[in-house]
Amino acid sequence: MPKITYEVDKEIAARLKYFRKTYCGTLEEVSAKTDITVKVLNYSERGLREIPLRLVAGYAVHYNLNVY
Repeated sequence: MPKITYEVDKEIAARLKYFRKTYCGTLEEVSAKTDITVKVLNYSERGLREIPLRLVAGYAVHYNLNVY
């Protein structure tokens, strides 16, 4: 599986860590609880792009995610 690396500012990082600990469930559950967008540095071969946190959290079960 490819590794997803994403970067957020300190305030968002704090929310992201709390979010992942609290809300990493089904995609529907996650979608209902967030509107954060994070910048993904390497997502498959697509390069730099913006994706919703709900998508990141949805993949958190399958991919190794690291906050920088």
